[in-house]
Amino acid sequence: MNKQDFLKLWADKTGMTNKAAGETFEAFVDTVAEALKKDKKIQFIGFGNFELKTKPARKGVLNPLTKKTYDVPASNAPAFRVATKFKERFN
Repeated sequence: MNKQDFLKLWADKTGMTNKAAGETFEAFVDTVAEALKKDKKIQFIGFGNFELKTKPARKGVLNPLTKKTYDVPASNAPAFRVATKFKERFN
């Protein structure tokens, strides 16, 4: 399922127009991103948790044959952990 299919299904379930569902989804994504940038963890009981994980700087291998390395800078990455209650819906 792609984003458009998901938004159409969401619009049908909520009685929204496709445009309104798209705007709502974009607002949700923007709000999650803003909260994570402020180092906040977001918990949706029964669904899952969003958090920002910090990846430390490390050495990477540019070419395995020459074993030439380069520096990979530290970075932040969003992560989502699914709640047990949500997992149970599928088993």
